[in-house]
Amino acid sequence: MTASTLQPLGRGPRIPGVLAAGVVQAACLAMASILAARWLGPRSFGTYSFILTLASLVALLLGLGSGSAVRVLLTRAGDEGWLYAYAGLSVRLLVVLAPTVLILALLLPSGSLSSASAAVLVSIGAFCTRQSVDLLHARGKSVLAITSAAASGLLAVVVFIALHAVGQLTAVTGLVGYGACYLLPALTVLRDRSRDPWLCHAGAVHKRRELLEIGLPASGMQVGLLLVHRLDRVLLGLLAGPAAVGVYSIAASMSEATRLLPQAVGQVSFFRAGDPSRNEQLSRVRALTLVAVGSIAVLVGLAAPRVVHLVVGQGYDEAVTPLRVLLVGEVLFSSIFINSRILLARSRQRLVGTVGIICAGVASVLYLSLIDAFDAVGAAFASVLVYALMSLLLGLALRRDARESGAT
Repeated sequence: MTASTLQPLGRGPRIPGVLAAGVVQAACLAMASILAARWLGPRSFGTYSFILTLASLVALLLGLGSGSAVRVLLTRAGDEGWLYAYAGLSVRLLVVLAPTVLILALLLPSGSLSSASAAVLVSIGAFCTRQSVDLLHARGKSVLAITSAAASGLLAVVVFIALHAVGQLTAVTGLVGYGACYLLPALTVLRDRSRDPWLCHAGAVHKRRELLEIGLPASGMQVGLLLVHRLDRVLLGLLAGPAAVGVYSIAASMSEATRLLPQAVGQVSFFRAGDPSRNEQLSRVRALTLVAVGSIAVLVGLAAPRVVHLVVGQGYDEAVTPLRVLLVGEVLFSSIFINSRILLARSRQRLVGTVGIICAGVASVLYLSLIDAFDAVGAAFASVLVYALMSLLLGLALRRDARESGAT
C-alpha cells in the first residue's frame, strides 16, 4: 500500500500516524502477554487470560455504545457539551460495574475473594480505558489515544518483570498489576491540555439520554464483536479448563496482530465517510487493506510452528492449528471493522447494531457446539464462521446505504 493511497483521505488523523501508534501499542501489549505466558505456564496463564477476558467483557459491554455515540454527535455538531455529558454518563456506569463484576467472579467454580478483587480492578481499568480512548478518538486525537494505551502495555511489562524478579508473579498478582496499568489512558485524558471533561460529571440529563438513544442501537455491533472476540475464551475456560484457554489465547493474540492496519484505516475512515465523494477512495483503500492483511496472514500461517515456539517457548505447540484457522478470520475482520466504522459515521447505528445482535446469537450457538466437540480448534472455526457472516451482512448493508444515498 503506497503512501499516496494512504495520505489523501483529508483532514483529521492520518493513517500513517495512527498505524505507527498502533504498532507501538501492539508491541507493548504483545510483550506483556508473552512474558505472562512464558513465566506463568499454560495453566496459570489460562487462569489469568480467563479472568482478564471475563472482566474486560463485562466492562466493555457496560459502555452501552456511548463511545460510538459521542463520536457521531461531535462529528455532527462539535458541541463540547457532549463531552461533559459523556463523562457524567461514564461515571454513573462505573458505579454499576464494580459490584456486577465482583458477584460474577465469586460465582465462578474456582472463584475466590482474591481473584474476584483482581477481576474488579481489571474491569474498572478496562472500562476507564475504553471510555477515555473513545473520548480522545472523538476529539480527533487518535494518535494520543493509541499511544496512551501503548504506555499501559509498556508499564505492564515493567510490572511483570518486577514481580517475576521477586518471585511473586502469579495469575492474581499479574491481574492486579495489569488492572492498575489499564488506568493510564484515563490519566492521559486528565493531563490533556484542552478543557478536561472528566472533571465535570454533571452533564445535562437530556444529553446523556440522547447519548444512550444513539449509542444503544449502535452497541449491537459492539456486543457482537465483543462476544465473537471474547466469548470463545470464556466458554473454553468453562468447558475445557484454564490450560485450553492459555493455548487458545496465544493463538488469538498472535492472529490479532494483523489488525493494526484495518483498525488504523477504520479509525481514519470514520472522519471521512460522511462525504459521498470519497466512496471510491474509501473502497480502494479498503481493498488494498484486505490484500495486505491477507498476505501477512499467509506468511504467518506458513511459519506458525516456528513463530509459536520462538515467541512463547515450550508448552504451547497446540496453538499452531488454532492460529492458522484464526488468521483466515482476521482477513474477514478487516472488512468488518472498516465497513462498520463507515456505516456508523453515516448514522446507520440501528442497522449496524442489528447485524451485531444477529451475529452475537449465532456466535453463542456455534461456540457452545464446536468448543464442546473440538476444544480450542472448534473455537477458532466458530470465530471464522461468525466473521464470515458478519462480513457478508455488513457488505450488503454498505451497498444498500450507497444505493439509498444515490452514490455509485
